[in-house]
Amino acid sequence: MYSKKFIHNECAVSEVLGEVLLTIVIIIVMTSIGTFVLSESKPSEVPHIDFYEQLDPFNDTVVLFNNGGKPVPIKEFKLVLQSDSTEYVINGENLSSKLTEQCGDNGYWDLGEYISINVSEMCGLDLENRDEDLTIFFIHTPSKQVIQKSFIPSIYLDDEIPGEEYDEGGIWVPPQLLALDNSTSTKSVDGSACLDDVQKIDDDKYTTYYPNNAASTCEYFEFGLNKSVLESFGATFLDYEHLNISGAKIKVVYAKHDNSFRWGKLEVRDQTSGTSCEHVLFDKNMKMYNYNGITYIEDEFDLPYITTTEDLENLNVSIFAKIPGNGHMHYIHIDYIAVYIPCIVKKSPAPVVPQGDLIHIGSVNVTTSVNGGGNKVTATAVVTILDNKDAPVENAEVSGNWSGAASKTFDKQKTDDEGRTDPLVLKNVDYNSGTLTFTFTVNGVTYPPYTWDNITKAGTVKYPL
Repeated sequence: MYSKKFIHNECAVSEVLGEVLLTIVIIIVMTSIGTFVLSESKPSEVPHIDFYEQLDPFNDTVVLFNNGGKPVPIKEFKLVLQSDSTEYVINGENLSSKLTEQCGDNGYWDLGEYISINVSEMCGLDLENRDEDLTIFFIHTPSKQVIQKSFIPSIYLDDEIPGEEYDEGGIWVPPQLLALDNSTSTKSVDGSACLDDVQKIDDDKYTTYYPNNAASTCEYFEFGLNKSVLESFGATFLDYEHLNISGAKIKVVYAKHDNSFRWGKLEVRDQTSGTSCEHVLFDKNMKMYNYNGITYIEDEFDLPYITTTEDLENLNVSIFAKIPGNGHMHYIHIDYIAVYIPCIVKKSPAPVVPQGDLIHIGSVNVTTSVNGGGNKVTATAVVTILDNKDAPVENAEVSGNWSGAASKTFDKQKTDDEGRTDPLVLKNVDYNSGTLTFTFTVNGVTYPPYTWDNITKAGTVKYPL
C-alpha cells in the first residue's frame, strides 16, 4: 500500500530535485566567473608627471627636469632613444643612479629634481656627431604607456659663434623698425621682445616667447631695410633704385625650452604685395652652438622671392610655434635674427703691422678652482707680455675677456716686472653637471713707444678636467 503512494508522487520529487540541481549548477558557474574576473590583474595606473628635457649635444648629455605632478618611483620608467638604424634603452635602475635628489634619498622623482644622463657613457650614443634624426620616448614600464615623446632632428654642431656682420659681397642686417610679442605663459607671465634683444649674438639679450597649444601667438619683427639703414651698416650701391637682388637669406639664432614642441615656423611676409612664405623651424640641417652653457640653434633660409629694394623695405617676419598641451612654461628665446643682403660693402683695409720694436703675447695661462661644496667654479687667467727678444715687458696694459661658461671683460690690466698680469678672475660660476669651458682671450695690448703685433691669443680650460 505504501509503495503505491510513493509511485503516485514520483513526478513531484523529480521537480524538486531538478530545481536543486539547477541551483547548484548556477552557483558553480557564477563562482567560476567570479573567480576568473577577480583573478584578472588590474591595469597599472599611469602616473601624472609634468617634466621637460634639455639636450646638450656638445657634452652628449640629456637632462630631465621634474616640473610638477605626483612624486613617482623613477625605477618604474625607462628612456628609449631611437634613430633610423639603432635603438638605445636606459632602464629604471640606470635612471635612478643619475637622479639628483633634493627631497631625501627615497627613490622618488620629486618636483624640482632632475636626471642628468651622459648617453655616450651609458649607451654609446654620440649626440655631437650623429647624422640621423633621433626620437626620445619616456615610458612608464608597468603600464607600457609613453609619457612623453620628443623629436630631435639631425643637426650640424659648431663650436664657433656664427658671424653677424660682414660676409663676402654682402651684409647681415637685423630688424630696425619694430619688435613685438603677444604671448602669455600658462602662469600668466607676458612674453617680451624689443629691437635691442636681437641685434647681436651672445650679448645676454634675447626675447621671450611663450607658444601655446593653439599656435595663436607669435613674435613679430619689421625690418625697415631702406637705403639709409643699409648704408648705416656699411653698404654702398652703384644704383640702389634698380638694384636686382639675388641670394638674399634670413638667419635666426634661438634657444628653446625643450624638444617637445609640436612644430615651429618662420613666416616671411611682404606687406606691399601681401604675399608670404613659411619656413620650418626645429628641422633638419640646423646648427647648434654653446654660449655660456646654453645651447642655441641657428636656422638659415634662402629668400629667392626677395628680388627688389621694395621687397626689402616692406619685409617683416613672424615666428610661430605650437606646444603639446597646457603644462609647464614652454619658451623660445630669440637671440638674433637678421637678413643677408648681397651688395657692395665698404671693408676696412687690413691693419698694417708697424715696423720697429714690437711686443707680443707670450702666454695665456688659465686654471680653475672649486668652492661652495663643489657647486661653484672660479677660473683664473694670467697673461705674459714679451718684447721681440722674448724679455718680459713691465707696465704693459692688457685687455681681454672671458667667454664660454660665463663672460667678463678686463681693460688695461698692467704687467709686473716679470711681464705678467695680476690674476684675472672669473668667480663663482654655477656647476651642476657636464663640462664647463672657460676661455680667456687677449684682444688688446698697449705699451708706448713699443707696438703690439696685433696677434691675439687665448687660453682655455675645461672643468672637470
